[in-house]
Amino acid sequence: MQGDFYIFCSLSHYSTVLELGTGCGYSTIWIAEALRQRGGIVTTVEWHEQKYLIALEHFKKAGTETLINPIHGNIGDVLQSFKGKQDVIFLDAVRTYYVDWWRYIDDILVPGGLLLVDNTLFPNPDDLIPFFSIIRACGMYEEVLVPIGKGISLFYKKN
Repeated sequence: MQGDFYIFCSLSHYSTVLELGTGCGYSTIWIAEALRQRGGIVTTVEWHEQKYLIALEHFKKAGTETLINPIHGNIGDVLQSFKGKQDVIFLDAVRTYYVDWWRYIDDILVPGGLLLVDNTLFPNPDDLIPFFSIIRACGMYEEVLVPIGKGISLFYKKN
């Protein structure tokens, strides 16, 4: 899995990534490394305090702390007050909230940007049906499923 996000970000022109669900920071570090060559930055949001603190330690050990803007807080609250646009949004959080977050995600993502949704094949892919239905209904996104790891759905926001 280490190379998945690195490849997505390295092969593109993207320089800003918003990650929703930091966990221990593993994916964040790979994204940050991919963005390093363009001076990009990853903003990552985690609500769970223990995971957030562990991720901060991992960022420091990996030498990526200057490439990462970590935020500890409720993802929904952060999205409501988020300033600026992002080239990529990476969703790896509690999927039952995705539908509620959609209006903010769509507003924050730039035209020509990518929405990446992790773990779309396993576990419980049916949990994502309502969220994916909303995205498809708006008619502004092209979609592809990449069957690596537990599956990543990519949604390209049309210009």
